[in-house]
Amino acid sequence: MPFVTGHRYRLHWEAGLDFDAMKIEVSEMWDTNDKDIRMIWNHTEKREAVNITSHYGGGADTILVNNNTLTTLSTWSSGDFQMRNATEVREFEILINGKDATRNNLLVTPLECILGKCKLDNVDELDLPDKSSPWSDPATWGGTLPAEDDEVEITTKMWVELDLAETPRLKKLTVNGRLTFKDDAAKTLKSHLIWVRAGELLVGSAAAPF
Repeated sequence: MPFVTGHRYRLHWEAGLDFDAMKIEVSEMWDTNDKDIRMIWNHTEKREAVNITSHYGGGADTILVNNNTLTTLSTWSSGDFQMRNATEVREFEILINGKDATRNNLLVTPLECILGKCKLDNVDELDLPDKSSPWSDPATWGGTLPAEDDEVEITTKMWVELDLAETPRLKKLTVNGRLTFKDDAAKTLKSHLIWVRAGELLVGSAAAPF
């Protein structure tokens, strides 16, 4: 898609930065007097960092743009960016212009885990009970079953077995403990976002797929 210079664009995915890679190309029509373009993506816990490289990420002349150059430099070229990780902000902003020809073809790669190791704040080690508790039992959830549009967490101390034919459509389900499916009949788990953050989601097996 093309973009007009001198503007800021907010590109939105519900879950935030929900792509593995994106190419950005500076047009040959870019004039030296053209203004910058800024693009902003929202992001949630799905992404922890971003790599931005020149030449679409390949070749001996590939450049890796330093982190947060929008805040540390006074003049900018394509690919300079800022990753805002504060809970109330959570945005990724990148600048595009035609001032540096070596950065005309960029590859943007969001990373779920820096160096392959995720740091999850405020998550304990799994301390699961010896047996599961049924989803349909209010006691499993402290007295109240999950309802439509709820944000639900299965904590590190919970092992929940889905025994309902169909759940309400949740707003978000975070699995920090263990969630399994009872295999006596078909089950449907409904949620706008399901995030297996620090736990396990076990459904069927290779021999008996669900």
